[in-house]
Amino acid sequence: MANGWGPLAGVCALLLLLAGIWPQRESHIASTTQTLVDPVTARYGNFKPEDASLKLVQVVFRHGARTPLNTIYSFHDVNWTHCRDHYQGVEVELHDENGGAQPPPILDPNMPEQPGGCRQGTLTEAGYQMAIDVGTWLRSRYVAAGGLTGGFLPDIDPETLQETAAAKATDPITASEVASSTSWSSSVGWNAAVATLRTTPYRRTVATLRGVLTGLWPQLSPPSEVNRGQAASQPVLPVGASLESLEIMYGNNNTCPLLGPLHEAMQRDLDAADARDSELPRLNRQVAEALGLDPDKAILWPKLYDHLAAMIADGAPMPVGATREVLDIIWAQAERHEAGIIAPSVDLCASLGPGDTDGDSARRRRCHEVLRLGIGMLVRRLLDNLEAHVAAHTRSSEAMAAAATATAPLSQLYLFSGHDSSLMPLLAVLGQPARAWPPFASHLVFELWQTTAAAAVPGDKKAAEVAAAARMGRRGGVTAESELSGLGSGSGSGHQDSEFWVRVLYNGAPLVVPDLSNAAGWAPMGLLRQRVLLPYAITPAEHTAVCSTVDISDLDAARAPSRPTSTDDIRAGEYDSISRKAAAAARARLLRHATL
Repeated sequence: MANGWGPLAGVCALLLLLAGIWPQRESHIASTTQTLVDPVTARYGNFKPEDASLKLVQVVFRHGARTPLNTIYSFHDVNWTHCRDHYQGVEVELHDENGGAQPPPILDPNMPEQPGGCRQGTLTEAGYQMAIDVGTWLRSRYVAAGGLTGGFLPDIDPETLQETAAAKATDPITASEVASSTSWSSSVGWNAAVATLRTTPYRRTVATLRGVLTGLWPQLSPPSEVNRGQAASQPVLPVGASLESLEIMYGNNNTCPLLGPLHEAMQRDLDAADARDSELPRLNRQVAEALGLDPDKAILWPKLYDHLAAMIADGAPMPVGATREVLDIIWAQAERHEAGIIAPSVDLCASLGPGDTDGDSARRRRCHEVLRLGIGMLVRRLLDNLEAHVAAHTRSSEAMAAAATATAPLSQLYLFSGHDSSLMPLLAVLGQPARAWPPFASHLVFELWQTTAAAAVPGDKKAAEVAAAARMGRRGGVTAESELSGLGSGSGSGHQDSEFWVRVLYNGAPLVVPDLSNAAGWAPMGLLRQRVLLPYAITPAEHTAVCSTVDISDLDAARAPSRPTSTDDIRAGEYDSISRKAAAAARARLLRHATL
């Protein structure tokens, strides 16, 4: 990386120049958390973090800076040269998390070349450093000693993995499992109880995960490029991925036909809102004239943002007219036009449409369904991990038996390497307003904590209500309200002995779930589950069943009709056959957007 300092220096200079547009924080990772704090927060005066212990960490992150995904707004004199096909760091090996014999294929193996030689969508040198910075932050928080979270994760080195591999080799059961596995053959020393790794099969997300792991456990990285290829001494960590048809980390109208007409309906609502915006034509002309674009053509805001954001991160020279005011306009419009399709938050959803109230109910249902089908399977995965750890740390015999029969070992850490189209809808699910596009290497952290109910003041009614809300309500039919009032606690008595809390962090700072978490990002697990996560969570089987139609007439109706209440009630013959023409039209309209 002899020439790597040039672009990194340019990144720092531009970030200083554009302060406020591309917010800063330590480790080069941009943060927009300050725009996401809701003024109304819950109060949990009896909860003391120092009396709790950390049980689980889940991290969903966007890839680092990459080259643009389009050439629509290519600017002259910009050459993309600061990239590599393979960076120095921890090595990984993909396997099919759904049990396939072969790892899922990389979905972007031969992208077109950009001026300068880098291919579209390639992680840049600056982007790889962003990934390392994320891993370094995780290491400082969860591996290094000190604080409430220090020492939660072990420090791992190659010798540790070799010892684990040797132990597995002497265990006849484990040895037979390893011998029958083809995808894990070079990774037998990995301890899944420490971490489960997951990525989408794109070059930039795989490379970003490698960077995060290199920052988190630097001793697993080879000391120099010379050692690359020495498989005997180089640890290779197992990483789960899936075929595109089973992807859980972003919505795809190619594999979920229902998302096609839903996205098209969202686009119509967005177009109607744009038509009401008297300022938009002026802003379009102002930006176009400043950047030398055709002022009579409507700007595709997400595509323009995609190119300029990549240029800023790479330290490329910006167009003369790209002032702070112009970039502010682009940033705001791009977020609104992208989130309006794939991540309609409550506030954004309310602003869409022609401005009448007649279609508000149907629009809210469509917004909810876009989020559920787009990111609901990832929400379900996150929730399943939370629930499994609650069961494992609950002393009831019923919960312990359930944890003991789990098919996979529970991990302390789950890493999910994804895209902006992973984080945007997750932020919307968490009630965050659509105010800022998640910058490169943005990350959401979900921490599960446990504390004893005895820490509350005896006889304190409010404390008892908070304790009831914090208990994990796995019992069917128990609502958040009944938990608050202490109802439905007759079963699962082990939950009486402990409280479970979730702390959410966004780019290292507390994220406030409106009306639920306090200013430090703490929320009772029971309420977070019932009020926030469950309404959007969907299993893969349910997702497949719901997606098997393009009929959204019930989502266009003024009132919500009765629908099947379980997957068993859904039959393929109940709906019209999939209209390929309608799906193709929806895909064509969505070409204006820059996702992934």
